[in-house]
Amino acid sequence: MDTVNYATETFLRDELAKATLRITQLEESHARLAQRDMNTAAALNRLKEDLKDWTRSELNEENISMEQAQALAKIGDFTLSQNYDVTMTVDHTFTICVESGEDIDDILSTIEFNVNSYHVELMNEDSNVVDTNYDEVDY
Repeated sequence: MDTVNYATETFLRDELAKATLRITQLEESHARLAQRDMNTAAALNRLKEDLKDWTRSELNEENISMEQAQALAKIGDFTLSQNYDVTMTVDHTFTICVESGEDIDDILSTIEFNVNSYHVELMNEDSNVVDTNYDEVDY
């Protein structure tokens, strides 16, 4: 025969208080672990950036070989490539066919010209680079 236990209100309140305390302890422990993980990740990222900067500097100063730099990049999980934002002004000549009776100025004022990528065909047209500026950026 199954035994039926009737819990008293005091017993249930004590059990609820114990469970609430345990939940609070676990949440605090989780918060400490999460903070430690964030601190460790931040320290690792700083170490990685320092290694990358040092490796690039030593490579530029020719104090280490490209093979050594590549090995360090592999260990540090970074690339030796550098990113640049480039602004290039290109003078490009093309032909517009104007019907009789139309004004070339009206047509020119409506032209929108956008180049999203350079293809071999475009570069073989009559064009030349007028100006180039760049800034080194980190991504």
